[in-house]
Amino acid sequence: MISPVKWLVGVVLLVSVIGCQAGDEDGETTRLQGRLQVVVSDDFESGQSQRYYSLVREQDPRVALTIPERLRSGEWTSGTRVRVEGTFVEDEDASDERALRVDAIEVLDE
Repeated sequence: MISPVKWLVGVVLLVSVIGCQAGDEDGETTRLQGRLQVVVSDDFESGQSQRYYSLVREQDPRVALTIPERLRSGEWTSGTRVRVEGTFVEDEDASDERALRVDAIEVLDE
């Protein structure tokens, strides 16, 4: 039989480990690496287009990226290897998802 104190210590340790795993809590700075996915949405009636960025990683599902205009490059294509740093925020385009608001982006060599 496990004593209540040992059980409580185990629960506290488990919660601590789970909380420290990804560093993806809202407001925490996070650094991720993967392949950039660029999707262009054209509205021919209004003559406007918009680019949507996400990061594709082998171990995680796609991560939506919010990249400020000052950091964007028209030379980026889908499949470009990048390292991004930023904080998770609510995704402006999907209320039930989060996006990484990018503060820095580095294009990596293949």
